[in-house]
Amino acid sequence: MEENQSFESNFMKERIKERPINHKKLLRRTVLTVVMALIFGTVASATFLLFQPIISNRLNQEEAPNIVEFPEVSEEVLPEDLLEDKLEKNTPVETSEPIDISALTSEDIQQLMSRLDFNKDNYREIYSSLASYVEEINKSIVTISGVTSNTDWFNGVQEQRDQSAGVLIANNGVELIAITEYRPLSRAESYKITFYNNETVEAYIKGIDHRNGIAAVAVKLSDLPDGFTGEVDIAALGSSATSGIVGYPIVAVGRPMGVNGSVGHGMIAASSGIVSVPDSNYKLLQTNISGAANPNGFIFNYQKQVIGIICGDERSVDPGRVLTAGTVTAMGITELRGHIAKIVNGIDKAYLGITTVDVTEEANRELDVPMGAYVTELVMDSPAVFSGIRRGDVIVQVADNEINNSNDYVTSLLQLVPGEETEIKILRQAGEVYRTIEIKITPTAD
Repeated sequence: MEENQSFESNFMKERIKERPINHKKLLRRTVLTVVMALIFGTVASATFLLFQPIISNRLNQEEAPNIVEFPEVSEEVLPEDLLEDKLEKNTPVETSEPIDISALTSEDIQQLMSRLDFNKDNYREIYSSLASYVEEINKSIVTISGVTSNTDWFNGVQEQRDQSAGVLIANNGVELIAITEYRPLSRAESYKITFYNNETVEAYIKGIDHRNGIAAVAVKLSDLPDGFTGEVDIAALGSSATSGIVGYPIVAVGRPMGVNGSVGHGMIAASSGIVSVPDSNYKLLQTNISGAANPNGFIFNYQKQVIGIICGDERSVDPGRVLTAGTVTAMGITELRGHIAKIVNGIDKAYLGITTVDVTEEANRELDVPMGAYVTELVMDSPAVFSGIRRGDVIVQVADNEINNSNDYVTSLLQLVPGEETEIKILRQAGEVYRTIEIKITPTAD
């Protein structure tokens, strides 16, 4: 029994020793676990980044926007044509032969005018009709606000809003797009569009034509209230190339007086001809409408078509031409049509940095200057300068397009793709003759 007690006493005193820790092995396992975790995380991240756009596109497929086109329009109806149409409808005719307006003498016209009796009611009806027309136009006019954030002395955030008038010219199935003068919005960080019914929506820049100072600003159709697109109008682009445009009746809308919603009625008082800027040109149209010192907006004809973009900066004063200060001046829409199509569709314009003018028949006949686009100015550090083009060169071919004048050059440039090398053929004077030079040039994005 004593032996049993001794055995139990000895048994209870035994101690179970823990297995010794292999620190090196533990460290290796820890490092291996961390390394494997890093590898797994890297692979997972790379896989996510690779497939996320595809998955996102699959889950959030958005309809591709339609390409917007602005077809050329024929010359507009002239005032005398409108008069002839009016007479044919309203003047009693004793014979079956139509009236030949060109055969009317001043006495005949005075006799026709003497039959009209104008009074205050007539004037009220006329201005009421004009007001109704402006109300129709304003459904396509928007106010674009450029928002800039600044910090004051007390670290408070202040918002500054610069405004520019815009006109809706396209619905591509995904966006409503307006064009506007870019200068008032050039410092903005974000944009908003306010429609004629005071509906305000977040907007963004679709494209910028820096050479002509025009921007395309868009809003997503999905951001608009249901049925809203039926409440706005898309304005059509008309023609500013009509031969008899001087004297043509127009209306200025947007901010011609420097205030949103202001309006002016008048006519085209003068056309200064073509104004050349790098890689572009436009016709400068002056109206007899008195405007603000720095207006912007658009001029419409009476067929609800935009025929000019009001310019309120130094472009409204063209050196060498007599223009009346304080009147609304606009860039003709015809020459800008191709540039507008580019920015509305979000397509980069090719930029070479060349200002050209037409070679006149007199210069061709008396000075033997070849017909083409005559280079008058080059922008420093432009592709044209780097390629070796000089002032005084005459551009006669761009890619496969023959160049006979400055407009041909601008039109051909719109067909080029930034980053793709092309060939320009020029004639350069060497003594008393011009020699042909072929130049390789790669346009950049405007």
